[in-house]
Amino acid sequence: GNIVIVGESRQADDRALTGQTSGRVPVYRIVTPAGMQVKGYAAVSATAEGGNVSRNGVAVTANGFAIRWQRDGIGTTVRLFDNAGNPTTTNLELAVLTGHPEANGGGDGGGSGISGNGKDAYVLVGDYAGTTVWVTVLNADGTVRWSRDAADDKVLSSFGGTSAAIDESGQVVVVFSAKPEITLQQGVMGRRFDAAGNAVGGTFYVSENEVPNLAAPLFASNNPKVAWRNGSVAITWLSRNYIDPGLQGYPVIA
Repeated sequence: GNIVIVGESRQADDRALTGQTSGRVPVYRIVTPAGMQVKGYAAVSATAEGGNVSRNGVAVTANGFAIRWQRDGIGTTVRLFDNAGNPTTTNLELAVLTGHPEANGGGDGGGSGISGNGKDAYVLVGDYAGTTVWVTVLNADGTVRWSRDAADDKVLSSFGGTSAAIDESGQVVVVFSAKPEITLQQGVMGRRFDAAGNAVGGTFYVSENEVPNLAAPLFASNNPKVAWRNGSVAITWLSRNYIDPGLQGYPVIA
């Protein structure tokens, strides 16, 4: 029931936590539900590079948590900790860990991120080079379970956010906003994978009301987020196609 809080410090004084000479400092802290400190304010990184932590920067398993950030000059990086906040790995650069440069996408996490299944695995997703959405599953010890292109059956461009969720058995669902080959607007799509990383069907449109129609072009939809628990998947996104024009651009959920 403890709470891990993750952020980025923009205070120059906090650079002493890592020894870096410039940049922002990813930091974390753990407290109990009553606000009692478990782990004091500390730097995420094991080295002196700065970096950015944005939305979706932390995820949990049964015996620990992982923090994802964009490391200056390096790219997407993950570090694992036990439930007391002690590091259990060094900095893990995703591109090196997986052998896929595409795994380094996602920037500061604002349009990507990391999720855990509360048991034994983490899933990370992000867009890469404006053409690919890449998903990686890590075991709780930081080893790679699988890493692949999430939409290799589509030609995509211009991403507007990605998200992924993983259930206790290791199944994954990925959602993303992008321009497919048949439309000029971003639309929200998804794909499901089994625990071994095999696709369960093809890429699909999340909303039957937002399937591209060249005869009546849709407005853009973007910023999807997904969660998966107890056999149910919930997806929310920002839609500009809602029937009430006064509510276009507000979140919808499926």
